[in-house]
Parts: sequence; C-alpha cells; structure tokens
Amino acid sequence: MNERVLNDPKPARKLNPAISPELQEILNRALERDPRHRYATASEMAWELEHQEQVGVEDGARRPALRGRIFPGGRKMLL
Repeated sequence: MNERVLNDPKPARKLNPAISPELQEILNRALERDPRHRYATASEMAWELEHQEQVGVEDGARRPALRGRIFPGGRKMLL
C-alpha cells in the first residue's frame, strides 16, 4: 500500500507492449490518486473500455484527455 502512495505504478505498456495507448490511458485514469480524476462510476469505465477508439491519448500527460467528454446519461467530465 505504501508503494502506491509514494510511487506511480509502472505503465502497463512497459510490461506488455501489446497494450494500446488508449487502454493505457484508461488504466492511468482508473489508478489516479486523486478521486476527482478517476472514473466516477464503473459504467463510465466500462463505456471507455467498449469505445477505446474514442479515448484521447496525451503524450505522457496525465488525465485531462477526457475533459469535456459527455458520457452516456449526459454526465460531462469536468476534470
């Protein structure tokens, strides 16, 4: 538990290069320390997993790739 508090997890793509950049973004968001930057619901994460082609990928940046996206149900991400 202390490891997660002190350090970021290793990027999944370094462990498995077959993982797409979009899936890496989804994983990064799911593992964010700040709850405001994580998925608010499991259905939001599931939607992204099902629509990975719509996930924005930032060059090494953390989460704001999803800012302003409207999820099913009309909820808008305001990161």
